[in-house]
Amino acid sequence: MSFSAPVRPVTGTYTGSGVSQDIALGFQPIAIWVHSLTATTSNRNGGFKSEQMSGNTSMNHDGTALSAGITLTATGFTVDSGNQFNWSPNTYIFTAWRG
Repeated sequence: MSFSAPVRPVTGTYTGSGVSQDIALGFQPIAIWVHSLTATTSNRNGGFKSEQMSGNTSMNHDGTALSAGITLTATGFTVDSGNQFNWSPNTYIFTAWRG
């Protein structure tokens, strides 16, 4: 019997820029949770993305699907321009899970 390696989350922060930006992790995540530490309105406070969600489709914290947001990449993730994952100058905290 074999067991897969344990899932190890990685945490970090980034600053929203308002333009699309890559967040480098050094691995392809299977899921990302993002939350704004400085958002003043609920539509800018973050959400969730998993590998089962196609393209840049994401969900906000209340489970509403978003048509723009986060794209998982081979080396981390990309946050789209001017959405709730990338408002300037909000500070965001994230947790990324590797497969």
